[in-house]
Amino acid sequence: MTFHYTARGILISDGHVLLVRVISDDKTFLPGGHIDHAEPAPIALERELMEEACLSVKAGRFIGAVENQWDAKGTINVESCMLFELNCSSLSRSDPIQSNEAHLEYLWVPIQDLEMHQLYPKTLRDLVCQLDASTLTSAFWASEPLM
Repeated sequence: MTFHYTARGILISDGHVLLVRVISDDKTFLPGGHIDHAEPAPIALERELMEEACLSVKAGRFIGAVENQWDAKGTINVESCMLFELNCSSLSRSDPIQSNEAHLEYLWVPIQDLEMHQLYPKTLRDLVCQLDASTLTSAFWASEPLM
């Protein structure tokens, strides 16, 4: 089993959310990445986006956490992910984002199309819709079974 401790951010602009996809995959995920040993989650999120796409963002409000599991080539992967709003006043959905990592691409996706773009973990699809509608009133928590 492999354990992943991650921080991911939600950036919404004009009804679109910023997602990331591994180019050879059909699933998407929120931008962010692994938290280093003894690193605060908001700092890890800001560092990962600077490293991966030269994005200068600020981790905003803590939204919640999600646990996720998946099988990759016979290895069970378990993720514990901290979720934050992202603040970046200089970035909007009309701005293309160039990845510094050849295997990743960034996409601005209409929120109503999250299902079609296969945002994972699935529980985040409803969460992003709640954030766009400003109806989230308490911390979010979800735990998804093995896919």
